[in-house]
Amino acid sequence: MSDFALMAREHIEKHPLIRESLKRGLVNYSSLAREILEENGIVGKGFNAVKMACVRYAGEISDTNKNVHETLSQSKISVNNKRFVIHLDFDYYKTMDLLKDFEVEMFQGKNLTLVGNMEDLEKIKERIGMWRIAIEDCVEICFENSEDIENTPGVLSYLYGLFGEHGINIYETWSCYTDTRIIIDRKDVERMVGVLRW
Repeated sequence: MSDFALMAREHIEKHPLIRESLKRGLVNYSSLAREILEENGIVGKGFNAVKMACVRYAGEISDTNKNVHETLSQSKISVNNKRFVIHLDFDYYKTMDLLKDFEVEMFQGKNLTLVGNMEDLEKIKERIGMWRIAIEDCVEICFENSEDIENTPGVLSYLYGLFGEHGINIYETWSCYTDTRIIIDRKDVERMVGVLRW
């Protein structure tokens, strides 16, 4: 890869809006090439090389986007309302034992995260006694993806970007093999339904 091609790629990767515009075919390549050269203090050379590097990179990006859309179009999506999220400083196994009577999902990172049904929230709070953060009455979006997701880069990035562009905050997310779960605020459900079309 030439220095000009590398310069173009780095510039585009640093600017997500330019990258997204390239995906959609909304960029004037000549203007972009001039911007890249100007930002790097280069005058009088490299214009055609940078412009062509941008065109080539746009082709790579749109192929990736097409693969993501194909993968997501095979997904089954379900929505579970009346969910909660609690963050704890507890041990996973101790919590599992305390909550064995409840249907909860637990995820261990730096903290322990519980996701469950609102109808159980007060009983769970009584049982565990203390927690750091509780997010109530949220919605869980469940994507049951095809096995293609394992070999399709950018699926989660695409979803996060899509939600972010539409002002939908993601409280929690996790992905395991073909299952992807995203927790959002109940007020964002209508907007989310309009967004998830491919």
